[in-house]
Amino acid sequence: MSYDTAKLSNPLVSLGTGAQNASLIPNTNTAGRVGVVLGFPSGQAIAAGTRQLVTIRFDVSQNASAGQTLLTFGDQPVFREVADTGGNPVPATFQNGGITIFGTTAADVSIGGRVLTADGRGVSKAFITLTDPAGESRSAVTNPFGYYRFENLPVGQAYILTVRSKRYNNENGTAFWNPGAAANLCQRHSCMRDDKELETTIR
Repeated sequence: MSYDTAKLSNPLVSLGTGAQNASLIPNTNTAGRVGVVLGFPSGQAIAAGTRQLVTIRFDVSQNASAGQTLLTFGDQPVFREVADTGGNPVPATFQNGGITIFGTTAADVSIGGRVLTADGRGVSKAFITLTDPAGESRSAVTNPFGYYRFENLPVGQAYILTVRSKRYNNENGTAFWNPGAAANLCQRHSCMRDDKELETTIR
């Protein structure tokens, strides 16, 4: 079976609910192709009816466009064949299919952080501005401990965070953050990617 590597990756092949006692030999060595060999115990046939024999899960690319991406059957890396209990090929039809990719939602990502003085104290009432690629801005004010947070941000966009405080001279007050990217780019800031936190120090 072939798939689009620009949209899908890392196929994970598992036995389906209708083949739990079968032997599974997957081949995912070639990007863009998945091969599956499924063997049942000697003399055992697949029962008539609709059966889930294998499942294949993919990682979806962050930049994959919404819509359907095709899955097509072929003879690489495993040729197409169905055999009876005696090992004799039987007529079979392999029907291509597809996966529907849904667009990202705007409600599943947040950005938060803390504004600090040079000696590590939280800065309260600092003014934070978040600007998206279209130039639209949101604002937040740090709490008494210097923390702030922006909710419901679409993934796949680069944001600019700007920090201002009336009490301090802020030399390092601009950061760049891209939620959902493989790495976050910060200018003169410490970043904790896993927690999606930005820490900004002002002087």
